[in-house]
Order: sequence, then C-alpha cells, then structure tokens
Amino acid sequence: MSQRLAGLRPRVVLAVATILVGYNAAHAQTSGGSGKIPVTTSSVEAKQQYVKGRTLGENLRAYDSREFLTQAAAKDPGMALAHYNLALNAPTAKDFFEHLKRAVATRLLRAVDRGIPA
Repeated sequence: MSQRLAGLRPRVVLAVATILVGYNAAHAQTSGGSGKIPVTTSSVEAKQQYVKGRTLGENLRAYDSREFLTQAAAKDPGMALAHYNLALNAPTAKDFFEHLKRAVATRLLRAVDRGIPA
C-alpha cells in the first residue's frame, strides 16, 4: 500500500464516523427509538428519488441507483444521505471523496442549524 493511500485511510474513517455519529444523534432526537434514520429533505421529489436509489443499491444494483441518487442530490443539494449513498456507490476514488465531503459538510451545517453538537 502506498503511503498516500495509507494517509487517506484515517481521514476516511474519521469522515464516516462523523456522519454515523451525527445520524445517531439525530436519530435519538427525532425517531423516538424506532431504529430508523429519518430521511430529511425539503423536497418531496428528492425523497422519492432517494428512496428509489437506495432501494436499488440495497438490491446490489449500484450502477442503476446512482441515477436516482444523483437526481435526489440535484433536487436538494443539502441532502446528506443522497451524497453519502453516492459516495458508497462511487465508481472512482475522486467521486467517493467528493460526495463524502459534501455529505459531511451538509451534515455538520444541519447539525449546527438544529443545535445538535457536531
């Protein structure tokens, strides 16, 4: 493994951990302990596209899911879950880091707006 890749690994782990911790905090405050992470967006269309994309991804159709997730992110650029799932299904490392960065930044902004510790 090259040193460049070794140096990226801790940052990726930290970014993913930040997202997961944030979702757990939001989940504890909003879902009433139902075990589900709420899909928050200001656009009904973005949520519909996200759910279609997530479902395709869960059914191992990552390539097909990207179209719907991209549409969801376009309709609501602040939808952290859309960017997070785009990162998970990214065909290149560049796409992975781009969408992961957007997901973390969006998550942190929304947390601050809601008064949740980031």
